[in-house]
Amino acid sequence: MSAESSSIGVLVRLIAAHVVADFVAQPADWITERREITWRSRRLYLHGAIAAAAVYVVAWRWSAVWLIPVVLCSHVVIDGLKSRAGDSGRVFALDQLAHMAVLLGCWMVLSTTAVHLFSSAVARALADPRVWLVALCYLSLFWPAGILIGRSTAPLRLQLGQDAQDADSPRALGLDKAGLWIGRLERLLILTFVLIGRFEAIGFLIAAKSILRFGDGGSPGKRKETEYILIGTLLSFTLAIGVGLACHYAVRGMGLR
Repeated sequence: MSAESSSIGVLVRLIAAHVVADFVAQPADWITERREITWRSRRLYLHGAIAAAAVYVVAWRWSAVWLIPVVLCSHVVIDGLKSRAGDSGRVFALDQLAHMAVLLGCWMVLSTTAVHLFSSAVARALADPRVWLVALCYLSLFWPAGILIGRSTAPLRLQLGQDAQDADSPRALGLDKAGLWIGRLERLLILTFVLIGRFEAIGFLIAAKSILRFGDGGSPGKRKETEYILIGTLLSFTLAIGVGLACHYAVRGMGLR
């Protein structure tokens, strides 16, 4: 086994140990207690000790005893701050990113080739036009495309008139900003499918959304609502497919495929 493969294997083991300790080996009542009393919870510190022990064992570097206090302290601090910050998806994502940052730092100290691998990977990514092009496409479909679709369909929303203000309207009963996030996610999925050449998956996505939206137009007086949703959906799909194809052929035209 090469030095690079061995070094990457260490990183994979560290992450696997974190996943087992943070999710598999942490009972629900530990999490509940931590949220209620935070720093006074003994289980918070026990959980940190379990995570530290798991990382130390899978690292297979018995001389690296420093892993235990580093992972223990960082895990306790990160999870304690998470408990005080709430239980939103954003907090969860930041919590896991912080844990990954600690593990990445430990990996770079443990492995003699880790720093070289990490720095060279970052350098290659920053120097590769494909990375910037794909990132630009994803960012464009996530933010500017949503603004374009919203402004393009604004006259249609005006035509909904009283229907949009009716307490029985699907729009009134819908979740706040649900349509915004559905549109963003579907465009990101479509772009991904186009870039990896899985166009048939787009058909499944269209079918799935059609089934979920099937009931929206069944009641009388909802035809405008349904037509508005269909126009917005088709516009979203068209933009995502167009951007994906443009990105695909631009990559080929630059001779980077």
